Amino acid sequence: MSAPAKEVPTVDINYWNKKWVDEQIAFHRSDIHELLKSNMDIVCSKENKMKFLFPLCGKTLDMKHMLDKGHEVFGIEGSKVGIEAFLSEHNLTYSITDDGNYKVYRANELPITFYHGDFFLFDRLLPEIDVIWDRGGLVAVNIADREKYRDVLIRLMTPTTKLFVVAMFYDDEEIVGPPMCLTDEQVQQLFAPKCTIKLITALDCTEDFSTRHKKPVKRMEERLHLIQLK
Repeated sequence: MSAPAKEVPTVDINYWNKKWVDEQIAFHRSDIHELLKSNMDIVCSKENKMKFLFPLCGKTLDMKHMLDKGHEVFGIEGSKVGIEAFLSEHNLTYSITDDGNYKVYRANELPITFYHGDFFLFDRLLPEIDVIWDRGGLVAVNIADREKYRDVLIRLMTPTTKLFVVAMFYDDEEIVGPPMCLTDEQVQQLFAPKCTIKLITALDCTEDFSTRHKKPVKRMEERLHLIQLK
């Protein structure tokens, strides 16, 4: 008799907030993402100051990396724990204001702004965004919610915006997600009607994932896609 299929948890803003409150954040990396570091020539211009958006940003060090390069950063996050942890860990003072359904955190020392609230409801007006770096957002939501998530991303894009999606690919019945498996074909199905999609590179992250999550996996890849409006 085969083992019963594992139940995929319902993933929503409360699910992730509890992860932050309980300090169950194996998804957080203690370094800048390798795919960002190794593809900086594609991600951004070295000469011009650019505006970066990080969906479901948590306290990722990728944001600090772009700040250190002289760029402006915006983050959208459902848990204030992640936002306040980033600000505290980088010794940043900040103000908090209300903007619709969102609390807006603005750092005083560096050009970084966080919107605290539900990503799916995000309707705030942002400056024209040059780059959206989605390292762990699209793979963190329910599969049934991917189209809603995509629609928010597309609303935040202009014809010149570069959207980078890091898709997690695995073939392991022991993993039920999150992160959710996101194949190249699924990326195409989500974005192809309105966007061009180019696979930039793939990174074997089997060992890294197994170490951070304290759970061996058979095979895990992170696949970097560049997506732009047609």
